[in-house]
Amino acid sequence: MQQKMILIGAVVFAILAFWLSARYMANQKKKLYGDNRQVKVLAVAHDFQPGTVLQATDIGGVTRFERGLGSDVFLANKENVALLENKRIIQRIGRGDVLRWHHVDIPQFNRGGFADSIGVGMSTKEKDLYRAIAVPVSVESAVAGLIKPNDRVDVIGTYIKPLPGAESRADTETVTRTMLQNVTVLATGQEYATATQAERQNYRRGGSYSTCTLQVTPREAELLVFIQQAKGKLTFTLRRPNNLDFEQELPRVNFEHLDAELQQLNEERQNMIQKAGRF
Repeated sequence: MQQKMILIGAVVFAILAFWLSARYMANQKKKLYGDNRQVKVLAVAHDFQPGTVLQATDIGGVTRFERGLGSDVFLANKENVALLENKRIIQRIGRGDVLRWHHVDIPQFNRGGFADSIGVGMSTKEKDLYRAIAVPVSVESAVAGLIKPNDRVDVIGTYIKPLPGAESRADTETVTRTMLQNVTVLATGQEYATATQAERQNYRRGGSYSTCTLQVTPREAELLVFIQQAKGKLTFTLRRPNNLDFEQELPRVNFEHLDAELQQLNEERQNMIQKAGRF
């Protein structure tokens, strides 16, 4: 009888330990990812070079975290697989990479005009969350004009801010900070990624561009307009295509911060270079 009780107790403790472990892992996952839900999107099963024609068997669903994924992906459903079948690849894509709409020549997106480029690959409900806004750029602020449609950028704002308790317009400071991260570029000038090849070639003959059109939410659009109206300057930094990182604690840079953090910033940079094996 005693052995039976010991066995039952061991089973109960094992179940309890399993439950506590599962609950701990769930809490840790919640802390790590928060409300960043997972979504299933389309990816390719092979390496593809420009000119290759996609078949349905070349496409499959993969699960990715929604935050940082971008809005230029195709949700994994039968409609999008049918849409992509027999379409020509126009930009190299590697095996296992998420399929994005700038990889494929799909001029059908343009039948309703440029507005149909907003939220390509999303559900109708998700598309309605976004707007397109054109931002003036210079060669310097647009990475020497190398930014192209469907690239993703971070938007950095530099503006003049009144000091606390300022009594005159002269009591100000210049501040630089990252305003938005991982923003999709819908167009550069009048060139946009879902245009036909003939349209793209025509736009590129025009040379440089003076605006970048971004895909943003209404609140983000207000932020960008306010910075411009306050005579601030917007600068873009270009991200790698598959870089989904989000910096949680970027500082507000002013002269005080520059003096205090410059040494540490350079030390951190050298440590990163050494870890990467580049001396």
